[in-house]
Amino acid sequence: MEINIKSMYSRGYEESTLELIKIDTNEDGEKVVSARELYLGLGLDKSQWARWFKKNIEQNEYFKLGVDWVGFDTMSNGNLTKDFAISLDFAKHIAMMARTEMSHKYRNYFIECEKAAHNPYSHLSKEFQALIMHDEKIMKLERRVEDIEDNAYLSPSEYGMVGQKVNNKIHAIVTERGLKLSRQQRSELYKSLNRDIKTITGVHHRCQLRRKHLDQVLEFIYRWEPSLATMMKVEQMDLFNTTN
Repeated sequence: MEINIKSMYSRGYEESTLELIKIDTNEDGEKVVSARELYLGLGLDKSQWARWFKKNIEQNEYFKLGVDWVGFDTMSNGNLTKDFAISLDFAKHIAMMARTEMSHKYRNYFIECEKAAHNPYSHLSKEFQALIMHDEKIMKLERRVEDIEDNAYLSPSEYGMVGQKVNNKIHAIVTERGLKLSRQQRSELYKSLNRDIKTITGVHHRCQLRRKHLDQVLEFIYRWEPSLATMMKVEQMDLFNTTN
């Protein structure tokens, strides 16, 4: 039965300008080449192909069926013949073991193909690749600058704004609830709000706030309400002061 390698494998290097031998991609996404095409390209004796592949592929103890190679039948000049789809590692090995004038050329070609497989822009012109790499460097630099800015400490004016928002929030709570609090009781509200700010930002002291925290902290202060535990503690302080 004839099995056409073109139907089994999709091309992986259709746009390659360096193509010495056709590189295909199997169903597992791995790059493979035709062992017979490589054999002939290396200048080996065509009449010895059947004997050669039995020894160097099928009986090879280092490269395994289903991992490094798979066999299939194909038509050549009207005759059914055996061929193999082999991995690039296996192809490099075969090229060097052949020791022909083409050995190093094929080996170097496979190395370049492996490099190209890791470069998504390998099919583009060198000028366009350079432009893309330049843009990527700019983007990385911009991200780095943004990261540095986000992790910078608050400026004095920003830090002062946070402090003012805290003061305004405590004043609003006291006014809206009609509370008459001592300085000590107000201090407890401040402690509670500052403690919650440190909790959501993961800092140990408010002076450690970074610019990346600013919007989050301002939103939190706007929505903050003292917990039941905090208000009960404030009330207990009032009772303690009354009894004394």
